[in-house]
Amino acid sequence: MLDFIKIEFGLLSAQKRKVRIYIFLHLSKGKKLSCPLPLFINPSFWQGKNELVSPRYKEAEKINEKLKIVRFQMQKIEDLDRIRDNKSFKLVIKNISINYLLNNNLRIISAIKSQIKTAPYRKNRKTGSFGLRLNTIKRYSYLLKIVKEYEIEKDTLLFIDQFKIQDIDAFSSYLLHEKSYGVGTVGKQLGLIKTVLIRAKRDGYPVSSNYQLIDSFGLDKQKRILQTLDLAEIELIKKASLPLHLKNSWK
Repeated sequence: MLDFIKIEFGLLSAQKRKVRIYIFLHLSKGKKLSCPLPLFINPSFWQGKNELVSPRYKEAEKINEKLKIVRFQMQKIEDLDRIRDNKSFKLVIKNISINYLLNNNLRIISAIKSQIKTAPYRKNRKTGSFGLRLNTIKRYSYLLKIVKEYEIEKDTLLFIDQFKIQDIDAFSSYLLHEKSYGVGTVGKQLGLIKTVLIRAKRDGYPVSSNYQLIDSFGLDKQKRILQTLDLAEIELIKKASLPLHLKNSWK
């Protein structure tokens, strides 16, 4: 079985104003494969040492994120026997490009954004009315923020067609133990993710069947504790330097 020891991004030419970014795959037996990506930049903004686009380039953030996606997808490939030469390597990159670069809707954050964007047109099955409630939209917006932070802090990416139950466990643990969110809050976030995935599946996107294993959870009513605040405590919270999502938590 073949194994790759290094993935690199680079340019083949710096003579034109706009050139393709290439991916290079170094195999364990000293063989090197290359393939162009559907990403173009001005070569003067390419940082060869970091293999990234300079932040001075207007589309740097978008391109660097796509380079991260390609590296992430390549590292997840288990059957490397199919990558024998440049032809088979280009086929792999073509599939990654179609599914994750040209069509970026397979990111979980893209699915959440779609849920928020289409919220005014969603039909409530119980009442027959159109449009999600404002508080519901706010909850999805907050979920989007949390998932973005998680991907950045854990240097990972979540995709609707590839996520595993381990990803949900890791995300839950992150919220519970690193962010110190309450059990009920974490359960609600998982419930929102499951709703987003169900909606994506209904819209025709390939969604991992593991979404069925997601369970929202919370404390039993008998175990819940109602914590009250007096006016002095509320004033202290108002004046405190708190993260944005906690500023109105007293309400």
